[in-house]
Amino acid sequence: MEGIKIVNEVEFEEVKKPGFLERFKSLFRRKTERVVAEQPGIAILPMEPGVAEPDMLKPAEIKPVETEMLKPAENIPVEYKPLNEVIKTEQKTEPMVRILPREENQSVAGEKPLVEVVKPVKLERSILGFEEEKEIVKLEDRLRKTRLLFEKKLKEKLEELGRRKIEIEQTMILESHTKKDIELIRKEEILNKKEKEIDAIIRGYQLEREDELNKRERELITKEKELGGRVEEKIDEEVKKLLKVLDELLGKLPKEIIDEFVKSEEYKLYEKVLERYGV
Repeated sequence: MEGIKIVNEVEFEEVKKPGFLERFKSLFRRKTERVVAEQPGIAILPMEPGVAEPDMLKPAEIKPVETEMLKPAENIPVEYKPLNEVIKTEQKTEPMVRILPREENQSVAGEKPLVEVVKPVKLERSILGFEEEKEIVKLEDRLRKTRLLFEKKLKEKLEELGRRKIEIEQTMILESHTKKDIELIRKEEILNKKEKEIDAIIRGYQLEREDELNKRERELITKEKELGGRVEEKIDEEVKKLLKVLDELLGKLPKEIIDEFVKSEEYKLYEKVLERYGV
């Protein structure tokens, strides 16, 4: 052991070892001198050696020094404080020094008074009172509920982010498809417009071609009529000449042959042809 430990950390098994008291005194003297040097505001008054009177202490009441110095932890009163004050006390880093009362400090003649060095200690739950235990349980339960609520909200947020991501991806896909559809529709409209323009051009060429063909056909018909009339006129003149020659030849035939020809059917056709050509 290095110096005296605080009440909560005394190990009684170590006290039982032989030679503990001598080692304790030597170590504690060095520790006391250093602490007093570090705490100038603490005054330590040495005790004058004296002889105890017989009436002051009876033989049965005299206790050995070891019994006075090594008091159990439970004999020292413990003051319970609220949890927030305990936490504030735990945050202190400077050591605290407490001078033992005269009853607890039975110094030997020629020795300096003992000083107990008390350092801030983290209180264990075992030495807390019922109210502190109850408050700690409430705080732990509240912390657990808060952690569960936080985990639940975090899980919900992650799920919401996952759903939002899927919705955004679907929206992007739909927008991409929509853009492609719009582009295809625009291209189809352009193609339809081009097709209509091409059809109009072809129709115009066809109409022009038909008009030209009809014009040529009319011209050919007119030429044919003109040529046909001229041929007919030429043929008619030649037929007339031929009919006149035939008529003259028939007049030179004998009367019996002429009478027989007049009675035949060919004579009627002959008269019809003569009337047609005006012979």
